[in-house]
This record gives sequence, structure tokens and C-alpha cells, in this order.
Amino acid sequence: MKKSYFCFGILVLMLSCNKEAGDYTLNGTYYEPDSKNARSALTFLKDSKVVITEGLNAVPSKDTDNYKIKGDSIYLWLPSGDQNTGSRLYFKLFKGDSLHIGNIYASIPEAPPVILTFKK
Repeated sequence: MKKSYFCFGILVLMLSCNKEAGDYTLNGTYYEPDSKNARSALTFLKDSKVVITEGLNAVPSKDTDNYKIKGDSIYLWLPSGDQNTGSRLYFKLFKGDSLHIGNIYASIPEAPPVILTFKK
């Protein structure tokens, strides 16, 4: 009997350690409210995918990437690639209804970092 409790305890411990601390996923659409034209939206989907929409008021451009959030970083990579071929960006979630993300758009390396705010 003690042996089965021990095996059950080991199984629970292994399952609880399966996901790294700080990893989580999001659901829903976050809009960039600070821009007069609301130029961008991030739509987080199931299976750790995010649709990045630029130009909401014009002809929108949409890209779908895989993502992983770890600590204060979000990793984005193309569905055809792997995580090692993607980008690591600054990321911070506030109470589930707004987030900051850094350098989501391409820029020259000499430019100062740009941190955008998105709200649900």
C-alpha cells in the first residue's frame, strides 16, 4: 500500500513539473489604443499561435506566428520554423487586460527600443 502511495506521489510530482515556471498562454485580441489609427492588434489563439495585424484602418496585413511566453520575454517564430529561428521580445502582462511588448516591428539596430501597449 505504501508503495502505491509513493508511486502516485512521484507521478503527481512529474506531472506538476511538466510545464516550466513562468510559461503561460493567452486568449483573445489585444488592440494598440495609444495610436490614433489603432494600427495594430494581437490575436492570441489556441495552440500557442498569435495573429499580428497591422493597418487596422487601411488594408490590413496579417502574419501568424507561434509564440511562447517565458518570464519577461515572448518568443515569436514562423509556423514553418522552430523556436530557435525566431525573435525574442520584451513582454509584460498587466492583470490580464493589457500588455507591453517591445520591438514587435522591424527597426534598425541603432534605434532605441520601442515598447507598445495593447489592451483587450
